[in-house]
Amino acid sequence: MAVLEIIDDDGEAEALQIALLDGTSVVCTVWTDWSLRVERRPDTELPDYLWPVDAYSRRPIVPDIPEGGLEVRSLVTSADEAGTPVAADLELDGYRISARSWGGRIVLSVVSRP
Repeated sequence: MAVLEIIDDDGEAEALQIALLDGTSVVCTVWTDWSLRVERRPDTELPDYLWPVDAYSRRPIVPDIPEGGLEVRSLVTSADEAGTPVAADLELDGYRISARSWGGRIVLSVVSRP
């Protein structure tokens, strides 16, 4: 398991990727309509809409994940007044991860919890 920030060449966050133990992943990104898209993927590759591939890299945002991974405690999504998905809050063992659409960009935060 890995919790990764996908960044562009300028170091700007483009997506959150959670690589799961079964080889699949969940990717959160802000779509062209500024909605937050949460996508379950059959692999851990970069989504094809992040192209060219060499313009993006990944960096871990949750350190020292044990070999057996972390348990997902909850996932709560939020929408704006028009019903457009704009936020996702994920609770893992010891961490809360937030992904938000803000001005057409993804904003990520990670809080360590005892």
